[in-house]
Amino acid sequence: MNNYFIITCVFALFLKGYSANDSAEGEDNNDALNEKPTEEFPQDDIEKYIEMFEETARQLNIPSDEDVTALENTIDIYEEMSEIVQVFIDLNINSNNVYKFLRAKGLDRVIAPNLKILHTPLRRQLLILTKQLIDIAPTTAKAIIPVSILDNLLDIFENDHILSIKAYALDIMHSWLPGNPKMQARVMKLKGLDPFYHQISNLDITVIHTLLDLFNKILDEHIKARETPRTRENAEDLVMYQRIGLIERMSTSHVCDGLLNIFESSLPFIPRTGQIISSMFELVKKIKPFCLNTYKGKSKPIEVFNELYQFVNDKSNDKTFEKYGMNKTDVYAVLEKYVQELKHVVKDEL
Repeated sequence: MNNYFIITCVFALFLKGYSANDSAEGEDNNDALNEKPTEEFPQDDIEKYIEMFEETARQLNIPSDEDVTALENTIDIYEEMSEIVQVFIDLNINSNNVYKFLRAKGLDRVIAPNLKILHTPLRRQLLILTKQLIDIAPTTAKAIIPVSILDNLLDIFENDHILSIKAYALDIMHSWLPGNPKMQARVMKLKGLDPFYHQISNLDITVIHTLLDLFNKILDEHIKARETPRTRENAEDLVMYQRIGLIERMSTSHVCDGLLNIFESSLPFIPRTGQIISSMFELVKKIKPFCLNTYKGKSKPIEVFNELYQFVNDKSNDKTFEKYGMNKTDVYAVLEKYVQELKHVVKDEL
């Protein structure tokens, strides 16, 4: 009896909710299924589950002569893989199991090799598991997570047609990228900010809010880095922030126009929900020193900021500002400055 057969049997018993110990003892299967509950399965044996997942995934490489049979088998394998990933998610309610998974290199063995799989339920489960690991053990997970996972997250956010999958990918980046200049540099090297601008029309209000908050956190981080005196402890990070050059990019028309697209796409949501108002106006305020001159004299920025200004000026919206703890006077002053100065065209002195 080879190892594959043993692992498959164990996994099958687990899926049916029965103890694997009974099979190992050689008892009659029917009696075993009726006598032993799921709880007796060694649920904290993370290594065993990872091995089961790897063995199941290897079946994808077994050739099949019949196309229909191959497709059916592939779907069955994906479903088995999804069920094992769900086991990890359930076990991670106990944080000890999270650290066991990370120490067993589960990120490298389970998640990294399989994020490109196009089976949506499996991809969704893998993204949920990744977010869970970062949320429960952020320091440990961020220290050892493979860079290839970030590459795949960017690809998923840019190219996947399913909104919920895009949302999961962005949620992970929202947790992973702030405070992590090396990974931010990776994003800028691979894709820049373009995917975030271009995908805005494909996102709903919740995902737009996450995106705005991510931009706010990272821009604030870079502004503070430029103002922080260099020491031996922070020298490497400060050099990395400088190499990323986000502050320099912020003054370019390409970045400013991309942010304007985000503001424009957010306008229809503002009267219906206040969910994005705080993050949106915070970003509007932050980019003013960088983008105001770029926007001057252009019809689209004038239209967008006029609409924002009218919203703030409408007293019926005062409760919205109170609800989200916003200083309406401050926001009003910033937008008034935009509206006044956008009408003045910047002349080329040359």
